[in-house]
Amino acid sequence: QRQSFSAAKVGDRAGQTDGSRQAPGVKPNAKRPTGKATVPDVPKPDLRSLPAYGITVSDGYEEVPGKDYLAFSANVWNAGPAKLVVDGFRSPGKELMDAYQYFYDADGKQVGYTPTGTME
Repeated sequence: QRQSFSAAKVGDRAGQTDGSRQAPGVKPNAKRPTGKATVPDVPKPDLRSLPAYGITVSDGYEEVPGKDYLAFSANVWNAGPAKLVVDGFRSPGKELMDAYQYFYDADGKQVGYTPTGTME
């Protein structure tokens, strides 16, 4: 008996993506932002975790006998209507960079930013 196969649909659907989308590149800012930090009322990214894959369990081999290790890969999907843009700026002599998230209007113009932690 013959089996038929059909190609998977390409593109995003409600609740899932096939990963075919690519955001245009954004050039990093040369200097950290200045002025008052604001989070404007514009569309924002909406990060969602995707299911883990490549799940394995292994023992500690000779280095750590008697222990088991769980390993897996994971990914995050931006399900929101806006891109996620974060820049890091390192101060001289500091190990960590100060991180800033930027916000854009519908025309792609940066309209706000907020400090958002640190980056290595």
